Amino acid sequence: MFELKSFYTCDNLLRQLALWRADDRCRPVLLTPYVQSEDLEKQKKWAERITSSESEFFFYIFDNNVLVGYCALIKVKMVPSNAELSILIDPDKARRGYGTKAIRWLLGVAFEELGLNCVYSEVYANTERHKFFEKFFTFDGTIRARKFWKGKFYDSRMYSILKNEFFLDKL
Repeated sequence: MFELKSFYTCDNLLRQLALWRADDRCRPVLLTPYVQSEDLEKQKKWAERITSSESEFFFYIFDNNVLVGYCALIKVKMVPSNAELSILIDPDKARRGYGTKAIRWLLGVAFEELGLNCVYSEVYANTERHKFFEKFFTFDGTIRARKFWKGKFYDSRMYSILKNEFFLDKL
């Protein structure tokens, strides 16, 4: 059974997230070119920061009680009524529909519960994720040389969806 749960501090879950964030299959989608720390205390501090934030809403993604990823609305601003969407799926469980379900649910939270008007996301040109994001979002433009990965700079592709588009059943 697919479900999303509000982020909470749990050593085993934080260890798993740290492993994914350090995995070379996931790192191309992260902004930082540096390997994420697997140090549990640093992960706990990160989790404490985001769980106490009023502008970040993180959720674990589970399937049959197995952690398969996490997603978030970050940089939430009630004025001008927008947020950035972030998602990371276990690379061994990618392309199984978890991302699609999580994004649909998270957009519902953004537009129906938080009353936001715009949700945006950034996709780096060193990945093929833009094809996935184009199922939900409109391509807005490119930020040149935004991501540094393996000695090269890559562009970022910016995407967004507005509340009225979400309710028009674009999804």
